[in-house]
Amino acid sequence: LDALGVRVAALEKKSDNVKITGQVRYRYYHTTKRDAGKRSKNDLRSRIWFAGQVNNSWKYTAMLQNVQDFTDNIGNETTSFQRAWVDGRIGGVKVTAGRFQNSLGGGVVYDARMDGVKAAYGLGKVNAYAYYGKPSSSATTGTWTTPYKKMAGIGLAAKFGKVAADAGYDVFGDGEVTGTYNATTNPNGNGWNPAGARIERDKIFNIGLKGTLGKDVNLGFRYLNSNRKIQNADSKNGYVIDLGFKGAKAAKVGSWGIAARYMNVGGAIPLSYVDDNSPAFVGADYVTKNFATREGWKGYEVKASYTFAKNMVGTVAYYDWKGKVTSNKNRTLGAHLMFTF
Repeated sequence: LDALGVRVAALEKKSDNVKITGQVRYRYYHTTKRDAGKRSKNDLRSRIWFAGQVNNSWKYTAMLQNVQDFTDNIGNETTSFQRAWVDGRIGGVKVTAGRFQNSLGGGVVYDARMDGVKAAYGLGKVNAYAYYGKPSSSATTGTWTTPYKKMAGIGLAAKFGKVAADAGYDVFGDGEVTGTYNATTNPNGNGWNPAGARIERDKIFNIGLKGTLGKDVNLGFRYLNSNRKIQNADSKNGYVIDLGFKGAKAAKVGSWGIAARYMNVGGAIPLSYVDDNSPAFVGADYVTKNFATREGWKGYEVKASYTFAKNMVGTVAYYDWKGKVTSNKNRTLGAHLMFTF
């Protein structure tokens, strides 16, 4: 019996090494474009995470995703092994390696998977990080297209009381060549030949501030700058202003929140910008697959969220954007219901 007890204890310990969590999201959105009419879409996305404890310092995580598209009666469905990475510590440095989500510039510059390695080190209230890798398929396929094969960057983040600040410098390089660069035929200095586009290195600097007023009001501001602009009428700079009140929490039934954002960004800045309500093609109407026709946009977003039951949060959002070069408008009304377990 003693031997059996030891074996059961060992089995229980091993079972505790693996944790499974999940997320299911139903989403609907309807978009009206001045230049392309109306379109709508609804889908169901399921995600399962598997986390295994390798030892006291290292952990392995993987994520499977299934998306069912209900827009038509064809039954479009995809299942993919989306992410797999290890994270742990080497001395005082936290290391993440593999295919993982990498959010840069508050998610405005890049918010998608990356194949590579990221190292972070904390010293008191200040944290520093550096990363190197390549954009994965989530950023280089579909309507959002990041035409770069390599990415690297450094950043700092600090928090002092109710105020947090961060800054980052990101470089995207080794881009695909879809044309030729000719400064003579295009003397404006933006690096584009009317016959095609030579995709040059994109260097983006950003700095952000956020804080709270009292218990419920959240404020944020971010400035962004790229070393280049794609079209002459576009800009190299950008800024984002955020305002929020309260917030829906999955574990607290009846909690709610509202948020608003104003954006004004150049076309070379947002290389992958999406969220749970903003379908990929909303921003991609401006940041197109044809890199030479990319443009920035300006406009606002408003959202309201409510927790109907534990781990069941619903959100309604509205987007009103306008292209900075073409002035084409894009208005989207979206909603989603998120289940977590």
